[in-house]
Amino acid sequence: MGDGHGSAGAGQEDPLGAGWQRHRPAVFGVAYRLLGSVADAEDVTRDVWLRAAGADLREVGDLRSWLVTVAARRASTAARSACACPPGTP
Repeated sequence: MGDGHGSAGAGQEDPLGAGWQRHRPAVFGVAYRLLGSVADAEDVTRDVWLRAAGADLREVGDLRSWLVTVAARRASTAARSACACPPGTP
């Protein structure tokens, strides 16, 4: 799922690499609960990894919360786009 390397430069701590394996189950879990599909939850989990790997996470105080929030927003967007609901429908 990724090698654990984020955007940190040489000699700097890599906050994503240090926490991704620990928090990945929570990311997958929230995506699965919102989407109800393992395949869709894996897609969201991969998307969260890519977004996190490209983000500057040095000032993120709670990596788990950040990752889970991104997962919830991404899963919510995916669920809305998969439904044939009219715009503005919750």
